[in-house]
Amino acid sequence: MENSSTPSPAEQGKKRAFATPAGGEAFRTDPAASASGADGWRRAGRLGWAIGMLGAALAGAALRLVDLDNRPMHADEAVQALRFARLLEQGQFRYDPQEYHGPCLPYFSWPVVRALGVRQAKDLEAWQLRLVPAGMGILLVLGPWCLRRSLGRPATLLAAWLTAISPVLVFYSRYYIAEMLLVGFSWGAMVGWWGVRNWLLRLSIRPKAKFPVGPLFLLGGCLGLQYATKETWVIALASMLLAAGLTMLRLRGVPKGRLIFALGVVLAAGTAVWAAMFSSFGQNPAGLLDSVKTYANYFRQAGGQGRGGQHIYPFWYYFQVLFAWKRPGGSWWTEAVVLVLALVGGLSAVGGGRLLRVKPRHIALAKFLVIYTLIQALIYSAIPYKTPWCALGFYHGMVVLAGLGGAVLWQWAIRQPSRTALVKKGLVLAFLLVGSGHLAWQAHRASFRLTADPTQPYLYAPTTLEVARLVAALEQIAQCNPDGHAMPIQVFFPDHQYWPLPWYLRRFNRVGWFGSFDEAAGSAPAPVILAHPDMERGLLEYCYFRQPPGQRRLYLSELGRGPSQWQIRPYVSIQLYLRWDLWEACAEKLSGQQPPPD
Repeated sequence: MENSSTPSPAEQGKKRAFATPAGGEAFRTDPAASASGADGWRRAGRLGWAIGMLGAALAGAALRLVDLDNRPMHADEAVQALRFARLLEQGQFRYDPQEYHGPCLPYFSWPVVRALGVRQAKDLEAWQLRLVPAGMGILLVLGPWCLRRSLGRPATLLAAWLTAISPVLVFYSRYYIAEMLLVGFSWGAMVGWWGVRNWLLRLSIRPKAKFPVGPLFLLGGCLGLQYATKETWVIALASMLLAAGLTMLRLRGVPKGRLIFALGVVLAAGTAVWAAMFSSFGQNPAGLLDSVKTYANYFRQAGGQGRGGQHIYPFWYYFQVLFAWKRPGGSWWTEAVVLVLALVGGLSAVGGGRLLRVKPRHIALAKFLVIYTLIQALIYSAIPYKTPWCALGFYHGMVVLAGLGGAVLWQWAIRQPSRTALVKKGLVLAFLLVGSGHLAWQAHRASFRLTADPTQPYLYAPTTLEVARLVAALEQIAQCNPDGHAMPIQVFFPDHQYWPLPWYLRRFNRVGWFGSFDEAAGSAPAPVILAHPDMERGLLEYCYFRQPPGQRRLYLSELGRGPSQWQIRPYVSIQLYLRWDLWEACAEKLSGQQPPPD
């Protein structure tokens, strides 16, 4: 007799038997139970994805924050550090349109250093300053999360991990220069644009769609911050505009009034940030005009004129640094796994999803990233002036594309016939794991083991370990001088290329910096003189023939068993000279102590 009663809730999850045409019983799952099981898998997948993102953030933080002072301060870091020191001690900052880039780096450093209780330049440490780019590097690890719906969860997770362990992104996140901030603000502008783009698409269907207030202010604010970070922001801006124009669908029926209002919000937000930063929050109104005048100098140096002539490299330089670096006596360095995955993601997007079956909702962002990355790479490579950290602008786009490429490969593997799917999944998984492991190993070598080794690709005209020994010798000399750290010191170096010494001598408060001996005319030689070896003949004339009779003092450069000449950068040396009376006072101390260890 058929039972027509409604099954109890406890029975709804059970399998129910039904008769088959051939007799016997078969079983089917209750739809409610199937839905419950699918929900469980989805929840588990979301949890696993969240744990993976957290793991990427922790790995990125560990590589960026641990032992931040394990590398000498580069000359460019030293320049930025002393610019910030003036802001810290005097509360003022004046933008220089000739050198040193925009005001973002010092202004973002100020709250961090103040929170650590530092008030004077002599108390600053390298790790305190490097917290700022390191923090931006960690935010970039989580950056793909902001576009997770357009990237897809697998691509988002892989992009986060590749960002966390990329050797070049890790290394320059530990570098006190503006480049990492520029990359972070560029990504923020792209996130803001993507929100605005989606609103425009909705607006063409629903003319009264709600204004995307957050994306509009994010886009405008990040554009202003890009401008205030570094002059090369114009390259990122041009790349974003072209990518947006080439990937935006034709909009029909969009109310022009709402469109103009949205553009006004973006411009207002960007202008407010630009004006606040370059005017030093109202203290230096001339900085607004200087922020425009600077591009005459920038384009001149980018073309290889002036000091830019010291940094001219061929078109393929950045790709050599990133993917095929080998110096005599060093090992091979490459991030080729990122290049391969980025090519897969890019080709899949260009193929409209037909290649390796990219989902349609992921194609739009992938195409944007392809155009943005390619245009930036071409512009940077075409500019004669090159330094390795400039590659970060387009390389970060490649890393995000690589996340999409890895997800595409995985989808391709699991959609194969059952007999080949297992093998292909294994091959794809092995490629991802081995490639990621190689990246992490290189990141650790570059940032923790070979921190001052010029054979690695990311060190460019690095500060040597001998600078610390020079400072230690000066500290010993100060102990023999009654003035202590107030003892007069003169530094002579052609064209003022003595950096990073001003950072390392920041605790000595009577140091004169000269690019020639004519600049020191009228002043008596100091008891301690540091000079480039090629200036020795000029130093002899300055100390003896230019001084009046009775004021010509003897100087010695032999310091007992310790060295008297140090390299501050590879193949760039400086010589220490002591006045005779100070040399006598220090001879026993300098000859009786060993140089400090590395």
